[in-house]
Amino acid sequence: MPRKRIGIIPYQPAYFHIISPNADELADGHQEFAVAAYDQYRNTCFKYGPEFCQLAELDDTLHLQWKASDATNNLFTFSDLEGNSGTATGTIANKLVDAAASFTAATDLDRIVVNTTTGQYCRITAIDSPAQVVLSADIFTAGDAYQIYDIDINIDDFAFDAATGEVTLTGQGAAIIQIGQTSGIFPASTGVNWGTVFRVELGITQYNLGSAIIDTTVGSGSFEITSAGDYELFFWNANPSSALQITTGNNFFGTFDLGNMELYGVNERYRIDVLDLNDSIINYVDINFAGLAAGFLIFGNGFYANTWRNLLTGTACKCVRLAISDWDGNNCASFAELTDWTIEDETIFQEGDQICFNGSAKDGFATVVFSDLPCGVSKFPLAVEFELEIVSYTSGGVYVSINNALGTGSSPTASYSAVGTYQFTLNTPSPDGVSKQIQLNAATAGTQICARLKYRLVEAEPTYFAKSECFNVCEEHDCSLLLDYTNKEPAYGLIINDTARIPNFNVRVNGYKRDGVITDVELINFKTGGTTQIPAYFNGQKNYTLALAPMPPYMHQILAVALTMSDCLLDGVRVHRIGEYTPDFSEDSEVAKVDIDITQRNQKYLRNSF
Repeated sequence: MPRKRIGIIPYQPAYFHIISPNADELADGHQEFAVAAYDQYRNTCFKYGPEFCQLAELDDTLHLQWKASDATNNLFTFSDLEGNSGTATGTIANKLVDAAASFTAATDLDRIVVNTTTGQYCRITAIDSPAQVVLSADIFTAGDAYQIYDIDINIDDFAFDAATGEVTLTGQGAAIIQIGQTSGIFPASTGVNWGTVFRVELGITQYNLGSAIIDTTVGSGSFEITSAGDYELFFWNANPSSALQITTGNNFFGTFDLGNMELYGVNERYRIDVLDLNDSIINYVDINFAGLAAGFLIFGNGFYANTWRNLLTGTACKCVRLAISDWDGNNCASFAELTDWTIEDETIFQEGDQICFNGSAKDGFATVVFSDLPCGVSKFPLAVEFELEIVSYTSGGVYVSINNALGTGSSPTASYSAVGTYQFTLNTPSPDGVSKQIQLNAATAGTQICARLKYRLVEAEPTYFAKSECFNVCEEHDCSLLLDYTNKEPAYGLIINDTARIPNFNVRVNGYKRDGVITDVELINFKTGGTTQIPAYFNGQKNYTLALAPMPPYMHQILAVALTMSDCLLDGVRVHRIGEYTPDFSEDSEVAKVDIDITQRNQKYLRNSF
């Protein structure tokens, strides 16, 4: 959800420029004490520049919450569920006979079987032998072809469409459907950012009655289905031995669209960066949810709960923003050997962990693309540090470069041509969407060298999918405002308490506070190249509306700023405004009423700024 920026209030665009009371401002109808108080308050509490900063203290509780992002493309197709197939060699009522088959309970019992010759289907209820199974219906004669699907079902009354992958239950009994028990639809991780956490997109194309519970066979989170629609389900602790499981009551009537089901590996590792107003990183914290999967992913929520002090160092005031990426800055912190080489030159060969050049032509090379790096680089590195060890030398030399797969790349290193170990750093070509590769090259014709190459990331550029608003974080702020409202009599004005020699206002307005409501912001999916990034969203929080009676412009100015950037007390609770502050001048040109949405200040959250 795009953040709502705090813009210039339309009816008085100059309020940022109030420096001190002057004749022009007084002539505009402001009372002198109001302008002076506003100016004093602003100069004490404001921190502003290109961004507006909300005030926060180091010991304030900080709650960040975001939707998990995908680490893979779709991992599932309906054809993955196709199991044993063949042709019936005999005819026996309510049996499937295939002398060439190897039927087993593990791979075939309770599975759906389709007669692909006639289009009929039923389920396998027992295994007589490796060549014969018992069926729930009489659908085969000799010569009929069959296909068994890795879909277990425990009742006979169901409908199955092999063309669409739809399974329909018609309320004829409690059902348990297991999908992918043998085929292992939840694959093992091949990278470092995901492992046992998955997101499933499943459609219920028809619904009439009852409820269904969707889980996995290892108990990875439970979702109740009571209506048609497209569902986004997150499962943790899933592994190749897990199956997707649907459990229904006796009267469930509905259709599950397995043909269009999608499955994604979900990132389990994230980083929260603390940025200054120039977006330079001043601190960060890495988060790995692998051990917190149950709480983390029931609904795909990432979360971080702590205080500002835990994120910041020192006690000096800082204007900061927070940003979330799925980049793990600790990837490849130590040197790792490059072993998965691609070689297309007959004079270059790999021997163990060494690349050997045997009279190679100038610029002949072996290569490793970034996606094949052993530690699993998931984001674009700014630079790579190398350790080149020349194990044996006869002639020529070698150099290292980082290239685009389509051509030019980084400036190459110098040529190395003696036994020894060398360390150097290369910047990478710009992140232009083209695959990058590390190359070990022959520097001269006739090169005869064997060498090992190791690497580690010097620094990496995270891709942020959520950034917060700006916060001015201090040990303690020395200004406060008490908002005192009443609906008993017209009242607005300032009472200045200067006994503490700081601006301490009691702002009196006429109005009332409406009951609060719990709100969440709609989630929006952004799909790029098969990967879904879901932006940060509000924590569930209780928001209130202040309905304030008409008041003069200078009062609106003070409230608009105070409710955004100060410690504002309402009924003894610290609050700030959310959304826009837009007074309604439709009825009177001199005074205006306003409805202000507010929330408690200790409900910290990220709002996506992209």
